[in-house]
Amino acid sequence: MKMKVAGILFSFGLLTLIALSGADYAWDSNNTPNLPAANSDCSSDSESCSCCMMKQLLQTLENRVNWSINFLMQQLNSVTDQLNQVKLSKIAFSAGLPYSETCFSSSNINITLIYSDVFVNLGGAYSSTTGVFTAPKKGVYSFTFTVYTKVPVTANTMKMAVYLDRNSEPIVAVHDVNGSDVEDSATNNVILQLNTGDTVSVKLVQQMSICDPGGHYNSFSGFLLFPM
Repeated sequence: MKMKVAGILFSFGLLTLIALSGADYAWDSNNTPNLPAANSDCSSDSESCSCCMMKQLLQTLENRVNWSINFLMQQLNSVTDQLNQVKLSKIAFSAGLPYSETCFSSSNINITLIYSDVFVNLGGAYSSTTGVFTAPKKGVYSFTFTVYTKVPVTANTMKMAVYLDRNSEPIVAVHDVNGSDVEDSATNNVILQLNTGDTVSVKLVQQMSICDPGGHYNSFSGFLLFPM
């Protein structure tokens, strides 16, 4: 790359010297030098050979400069595209359920868990209002969720069932029935290929419960591995 840049500088410098030499040459609309015609003084005097050599040299330099500029522009465009891809690939979020004195329970329907305590939300693709992540671009994503339950003193057992949902379709889940051990925690992870606009969330199965006595025992995280 350094040698190509040096070649460009040399070419421009040589063209500048030619221009300063006082030769009355111009450039037409096709970027070719307008040299004296063959039947002019240039071809009839002793310098006609030098005139032809100068024309060939100018054409060679022009081709080299144009090629170098085109190559450098291609490299610049490639680097710019790569930088834009890196900027667009900064998609990541992590959030936790808020503190609650009582456990979360669902009645007769599956409910979307809303992780409103957001730790990071690069790209703004996760909504702390709805608990839904919406893929901003096509790619491969990684998602992880962790759930926690604790049997209250007024009960003997507690059932927990949570699943990760993509476009209203269950993908992976965790399930447990805890009793004498009182506390239980479970984590699951999945890698998904998503299209732009696909949605991902975590749902609590009907008639199941989870708890969060503080400390963000329940969390939901995801990030873009690579775009497609």
